[in-house]
Amino acid sequence: MKSHVFICKNRVINRFAKELDLIDVVLPIQLNQLLSVIFSLLGVFVAFAFASPYILIAIAAVVVGYYFFQQFYRKAYVEIQRMEALSRAPIFSQLGETLRGAATIRAYKMEETFKNVNLTVVDTNTTHRYAQKYLLA
Repeated sequence: MKSHVFICKNRVINRFAKELDLIDVVLPIQLNQLLSVIFSLLGVFVAFAFASPYILIAIAAVVVGYYFFQQFYRKAYVEIQRMEALSRAPIFSQLGETLRGAATIRAYKMEETFKNVNLTVVDTNTTHRYAQKYLLA
């Protein structure tokens, strides 16, 4: 029992170490890109405002539309991520059950049944993965 708890702690520490590394490496680059895009857009908007002040009405409409689209997109993406994570768990559960009971499955000649269950679980997960990729594209 003690070694199981130790392994779980190591997995958690490993996960946090990976995430902290991502924060240290990726976040500054992403922040730099974000600031670059924001200042570039502000420069373009200021140039548009000087060239034609009426364009600010169209820009305001586009910004409001983008905001509402972003709210819808974020909710949909979070829900698809949740569904994908929920559909991933049965894959590992089914795999573990199959590996633990391989001798029993062979003894009762249930290989085809377990194969069909596994294919169904993987198909469900794949559907959610494609939905997630489609939403990102």
